[in-house]
Amino acid sequence: MTLPNTQLLLWTAPFETAAFRAGYQGALAKCEGWHWLNWTIAEHIAHDLEVETTERAGSADITPVVADGSPLVVVPCGAVKSAVASPAGEMYRSGYHRLGLKAARALTSPESIRILSALHGLLALDRMVEPYDLRMGSPGSITADALEAQAIDQGLFDHRNVVVLGGRSYTRIAQSVWPNARTPLAGTRGIGDQQHRLARIAECGAQALT
Repeated sequence: MTLPNTQLLLWTAPFETAAFRAGYQGALAKCEGWHWLNWTIAEHIAHDLEVETTERAGSADITPVVADGSPLVVVPCGAVKSAVASPAGEMYRSGYHRLGLKAARALTSPESIRILSALHGLLALDRMVEPYDLRMGSPGSITADALEAQAIDQGLFDHRNVVVLGGRSYTRIAQSVWPNARTPLAGTRGIGDQQHRLARIAECGAQALT
């Protein structure tokens, strides 16, 4: 008998077995960051292939950013995503992210913008990305050490003019790589206040940072 890949589940994986013995009986997969426990074998293989392709690509398809007067602007990813593979600059669809991207374009050129993805780390706007579901800080998200390695590979580590247009979790990990990065959204009282500042940067450009 031949079974479709969608019916092949990893019921005997170590995490599944341990969770069952601890009395969770499948509840662990409902917890944030553990959704992959419900993946089929085909989905695990697809994920591994994506990671392998990403690592193989390395810095070969990255446009280096010259550390001159124009800033390197880092924008956080967003929870709302395209349902299909898309360039990073088109993948994230939330209003907050789009406003952040508009502000970034008012500060620098497209090749000097990086989207900080919870899964992939630093993404150039033209980098193709598959849809995913992961929050910054959740198990499996990008680490400070991995982000620093990416910055080195992409020629960004020694950039002296870095602006991070994100909230606390994204700012914290970005500043682990660029301690002197400017964070215009620091001290805001919520998303509404952050959006107001982003809108001002989008309208006034660098003048809004002074």
